[in-house]
Amino acid sequence: MKLKTDSSGVAMPPRVRWWLLPLPVLGLIALAVAVHHAERFTNQSWFWRSGLWYRANSDQTIHGDSRFLELFLKYDGTVQVTSMEGSWDSFEQYLASVDGEVWSVAVIRCDSFWCVFVPSFRRSEFTIGYERLSTGRNVYALTNEVRRITEYLNGEQSGRPGIAIRKFIESNRIAPGSHVRYTILWGYAALNATMLASLLLAPWWVQSWLGLPASLRFRRNFPRCRCVSCSYSLKALASSNSPSRCPECGTLNPPRPNPPPPLPSSPNSPPAPSSSPTPSEQSAPPPPEPPATTQSPPR
Repeated sequence: MKLKTDSSGVAMPPRVRWWLLPLPVLGLIALAVAVHHAERFTNQSWFWRSGLWYRANSDQTIHGDSRFLELFLKYDGTVQVTSMEGSWDSFEQYLASVDGEVWSVAVIRCDSFWCVFVPSFRRSEFTIGYERLSTGRNVYALTNEVRRITEYLNGEQSGRPGIAIRKFIESNRIAPGSHVRYTILWGYAALNATMLASLLLAPWWVQSWLGLPASLRFRRNFPRCRCVSCSYSLKALASSNSPSRCPECGTLNPPRPNPPPPLPSSPNSPPAPSSSPTPSEQSAPPPPEPPATTQSPPR
């Protein structure tokens, strides 16, 4: 990539957004994970169908699941879970019992998804219904029997059956009727965000990747007093206060913050004059003065 120049023609380092360099790699990793999960969301994702924000039809988006529980509601007010693991005859005995009635609790969940590449938003609708098996009619009104069963399932005495239903509806309270819950699938949301960011910021990270070699060459050659474009040595031309033009490629290099030391002289050239005096030119110390002789006065 060719180096940019300022208004005076001096070469400048290309602008590299370092935080964008890993983005295409992360986008490819997210795409690989999305492809791995594509089998689950083939009918709901735009990536595998058509359209930027695709909301599939109801017959393609709804995934249903259900839980059923049979309870024996005694007339004395106690509730117990019937054992459906036995034979049908044992269940018939509960139905024919004179001291209580068998009730069925049905929890149906319908999930629908909104997605861009892979679903990242889920809408779950729970329908909790009570049915008296002796009459075979669904009971949604909060009758006395429904209230007793609801209190039993919400309490700790229900044990594993009540805990299983509460985990299924993702709530600690069970109430008859319909309930809607919205859930963000954070893992798939991160995949969508990464792939969208890779697409939307593609012009900038492409520019950064293209300018990366020139930027590294500039950072490497500039402190070593070489041409920032072709790595030609400029030690003989570099100056700390003026730009130097490369004789090899013609690039006008920026001034150096610390000029290099002067080049050493060749062996055949005369030695450079020194400002300090040589030892031969230095003056010898003055000779010591002879001792003074005392003369006697004339007679």
